[in-house]
Amino acid sequence: MSILFSIGLGFTGLSFLASIPALALRSDGPGIAYAWSIWINLVFVSSALTFLMLGGLVAAAGAKAAESKVNDLGREAGVGAVAGRNWIAMSWAGIAFMVAVLLYWAGRVVGWRRARRSKKEEEAAKEKEEEAMRMRYQLPRFESYSRPRRDYDRREYQRDYRRDAR
Repeated sequence: MSILFSIGLGFTGLSFLASIPALALRSDGPGIAYAWSIWINLVFVSSALTFLMLGGLVAAAGAKAAESKVNDLGREAGVGAVAGRNWIAMSWAGIAFMVAVLLYWAGRVVGWRRARRSKKEEEAAKEKEEEAMRMRYQLPRFESYSRPRRDYDRREYQRDYRRDAR
């Protein structure tokens, strides 16, 4: 039981250390350093939660089993036992806090994925706009579209326009 809590505590400490760069790197964009920091933190938090939950289950079950065993054997001698409710409650409160931390980092992952997707959409829209601009400037340029379009340059058009105006 104490081994499970110790491993959970170790992962909690690693999660704390991994949260420092994750919180220092703001989610301004879908940067690779930010992504690694939140994913690593999510792994540490989920590992800590798993071991703390296993330790809490073993502690709760062990306390109930030990209480009933001591009460059964000590009944003749007048000895009784009561499982410590405060200690079990504190272990489950720690597990509840770790669930909150897990939900926080899961929310950061979702926010990072949305930022990455919106950046990709912006890049696609910008590329589409640039392609439209390239296509626009491939058309022949005329000052007036009242005359039929021809495939000759602007000087020839102006020369023909002046000649027609005479």
